[in-house]
Amino acid sequence: MSSSKEMSVVKKAGIAGRIASVGHFVYRQFIGNHKDANEAYTRVYPTIKLTIQTYDRNSNESTNLLKILANLAPAGAIRRNFTKRYIDNSDGWSRLPKNPNDIPYGHWY
Repeated sequence: MSSSKEMSVVKKAGIAGRIASVGHFVYRQFIGNHKDANEAYTRVYPTIKLTIQTYDRNSNESTNLLKILANLAPAGAIRRNFTKRYIDNSDGWSRLPKNPNDIPYGHWY
């Protein structure tokens, strides 16, 4: 195996580990309120961007991280709005703000 292929495998393995770690952290630590959801969002956001750049928007890794993010939004109409704008739309993820406080009214806490 060439050096560049080996590096690519190592890079992907590192990202996969990071995805698993972030997913586990979010589910174990943050369920419930605005402050916790914002903190979880700021932890998941960079991983989503990196994962989509590395694997593609339609990969299982990207899809699962986006689902985690959608589940942080409050249940009901707000979650549906968030999901419709940022998750279901194929390029919606690219409009996710870095700061959750910048998400428009009716889409987040």
